[in-house]
Amino acid sequence: MAIYYFDSSALVKYFHRESGSEWVKAIIETRNDFEFENKVYLSDVGRVEIPAAFALLARTRQITLSARDQMYDAFAQDLRARFRLVYLTSAILQRAAQLTQQHPLKAYDAVQLASGIILSESFRADALSLTFIASDKTLLQAAQAEGLVAENPSDH
Repeated sequence: MAIYYFDSSALVKYFHRESGSEWVKAIIETRNDFEFENKVYLSDVGRVEIPAAFALLARTRQITLSARDQMYDAFAQDLRARFRLVYLTSAILQRAAQLTQQHPLKAYDAVQLASGIILSESFRADALSLTFIASDKTLLQAAQAEGLVAENPSDH
C-alpha cells in the first residue's frame, strides 16, 4: 500500500485526459483482489477547485457541457467511494499562512501543501510515507523544500 496526496491540479488529470493522465490513473486504479491498493487523499478545498477546473474547461470550450457534467458526477461518486478527504482545520490554515511567508504560494496552494504536510506528519508515527502529487512547479518546489517526496504527473 502506498499513500498519495493529490493537489487538485494533478487530480483533474484523472477525469480529463492530458499530460500525465495515464500515470495518475495507474496510481488511483491499482487494485488487488479485493480493494484499491493505494490510499488517495485530497484536501477539502478540492471539492471546490476540481469542479471549478471542469467548469473552466467547458467555458474555454476544451470540453462540452455534457462532458463537464459527466466529469462532475464521476468526481462526486469517487469522493464518496474512493478518495479520502483531509478536512480543513485551524492547524492546517495556520500552517498554510506560515507557508505563504516562506514560499511564493497562492492561498489555495498553501492550503493544499499544509494539508499534505500535516497528513504526512500523521503517518510518520506509523513509519509510513506519503507522496505529494501536483502539476504546479512552484507548489512542487515548496513541497520538496518542506521535506515531502513530490511528483509531477507530467514527468511520467
